[in-house]
Amino acid sequence: MGTSRAARAPPTRKWSNVIASLRSPERNATTIINTTFSVAMSTLELVSPVSVPIFYAASEGLRFALNVRNLGMDDAIRHEAIQVAERFVVPSISNGLWQLVSSKIDPKFANSPFGKLAESAFKKTMNEIMAKGIEALEET
Repeated sequence: MGTSRAARAPPTRKWSNVIASLRSPERNATTIINTTFSVAMSTLELVSPVSVPIFYAASEGLRFALNVRNLGMDDAIRHEAIQVAERFVVPSISNGLWQLVSSKIDPKFANSPFGKLAESAFKKTMNEIMAKGIEALEET
């Protein structure tokens, strides 16, 4: 069995800002969440290997919850799917396509400055086309 450990948060007066935002007669959910989140994140040790995933999970979860509230569940899911595709899926596909292309050309060219320029242009173009679809091909 594994062991877990919880450290007591260092004493801070920053939590009083959170309490004050809760007591305010004009409570704003965004202000309360931002204040609470910033204070909570400042209590985490930044060198801890756990703090970075916690930060991303919390911030992405809050952003998704706000999108659900503002856009509705279907649109929020669609919005998240587009962001994931643009950040991770599309670049990996263009990298794979470039690997196929570069395996067919002369290695001297692929490793030359012109080859690096061609690689950059190819990947940017493919990323744009895959992310935006037909809109990427329209002239603006």
